Amino acid sequence: MVGLSSITKKGEIVRKILDDMRRWGVPPARPDHRAVVEALLREGLATEAYEVMARRMDRDGVAPGLPEFERLLRAFRDPGRLDAVEEAFDEMLLRGLLPGARVYGVYLGTLCVLVVILAHWLAQLVRTACFLFSFACG
Repeated sequence: MVGLSSITKKGEIVRKILDDMRRWGVPPARPDHRAVVEALLREGLATEAYEVMARRMDRDGVAPGLPEFERLLRAFRDPGRLDAVEEAFDEMLLRGLLPGARVYGVYLGTLCVLVVILAHWLAQLVRTACFLFSFACG
């Protein structure tokens, strides 16, 4: 897929490439799907990339592998979307793919970020409660 990165400004156009290939009688193969997923991830469209991996690749009889799932997990991890990381991780396991140390590292790294966020939130909550308590008890 030469020149794919030049048209990634619109995620819809990128996803439409696979549909056009099918319509023209050219079944998209793994490299085609990988190029579309990579283009979507470069544009920050991780949810759309997941849709391509989880739905469209199946339609074309192409199974995503560990490298695709690792890239997707990394893309979801950056904005801290634990729900999406968990969904993609579960999808990977349901497909019978066994994650290695790198994939587990991404997954656990996301959980660690969540723990830090929750600890910060809890500290703020305690400070607020202490302030309100001291104000109320005067």
